[in-house]
Amino acid sequence: MICGIVNSSLEAVVSVTVPAPHQQPTTFDAVVDTGFNGFLALPPQAIVGLQFQPAGYANATLGDGSRARMSIYDGYVLWDDQRRRVPVLESVGGPLIGMALLRDCELHVHVVQQSAAKVM
Repeated sequence: MICGIVNSSLEAVVSVTVPAPHQQPTTFDAVVDTGFNGFLALPPQAIVGLQFQPAGYANATLGDGSRARMSIYDGYVLWDDQRRRVPVLESVGGPLIGMALLRDCELHVHVVQQSAAKVM
């Protein structure tokens, strides 16, 4: 089970560990984005630091309805104690977990009136 929190901006957030070649894994607090149908999105500086290899481009529809051509990289993520190879989308926002990474998982979000709530 992967647990997280609901932050003060009412975003469901979980920690995700990303292994990288020739260095220690990096852990990010990533927002669960049910409108993102990919696996993982990371900012450019994180992708450079992780030394991910380019894998191409994708045309994406953003949350505001606009379209953008975005870079994709070959990457890995430790998810539910398993190392998984995933395409990583370069995105100018913060780290995001998409619905493809959540495939075959259950998502439960308990939003309560506190500073932090649990996400499971």
